[in-house]
Amino acid sequence: MSILLIDGGNTLAKWKLCEKDEFHLIAEGDFCYQDAGSCRIDWALVSRVYVADVSGKLLVYLQALIPCHLAVAEVVSTAYLLGVTNSYQEVERLGVDRFLSAVEAYNRYGKACCVIDIGTAAKIDVVNDEGLHLGGYIVPGLALSEAALMGGTRKVRFSSDEVGVDALTYGVDTASAVSNGCLSMMVAWIDAVAGEFKKEYPSGLVLIAGGGSERVVSHLSVGVELVEGLVLSALCRIAKQASE
Repeated sequence: MSILLIDGGNTLAKWKLCEKDEFHLIAEGDFCYQDAGSCRIDWALVSRVYVADVSGKLLVYLQALIPCHLAVAEVVSTAYLLGVTNSYQEVERLGVDRFLSAVEAYNRYGKACCVIDIGTAAKIDVVNDEGLHLGGYIVPGLALSEAALMGGTRKVRFSSDEVGVDALTYGVDTASAVSNGCLSMMVAWIDAVAGEFKKEYPSGLVLIAGGGSERVVSHLSVGVELVEGLVLSALCRIAKQASE
């Protein structure tokens, strides 16, 4: 039997099925909440489920699919976990995706980390050398920023077919003006925050993840390391600890 780990993001859930004793990967995938048929998990192999749900949709979605005998452990933000201290006074209000990403980054590298996640929202969180989460930022992601212009203005209109190659140059049509402008803002913000982090923690690491990270990485002036699956890796650590 196996352990199922699920990271419930705002638009997509990602999962990994791991062997119960050594936690070797058996299978992985993702699914969207709107389409129950997109979930390809073999529930007959699962003995326990660990979930982190920032969306508020995942547990509702799973109710229709998961066998009733399976135990589901919902992981939430706490005051302290695996060497990392939560900076929020109301600890549960720190998004579990942000908290677990910080936990995994610190446990993986053992030093100060600036963790950047470019998804539906773009988030930056900083952990110092002692494992204290110092706080972070949340701004709209690239697609959300572009959509805000479309929804909040009357004449800013374009189709996805009109968007060309990502660049930081001046746009010569509406599509490139919006796309390049939003990208330029994102790059400038990350460079500014990560640059200040590196001044304070010269040996610290700047990590970047999320579906929008590939659009950003090549344009950054600060050195970053592209990572994947921090939340799922943190869930795996928690499951291992529980099994010991």
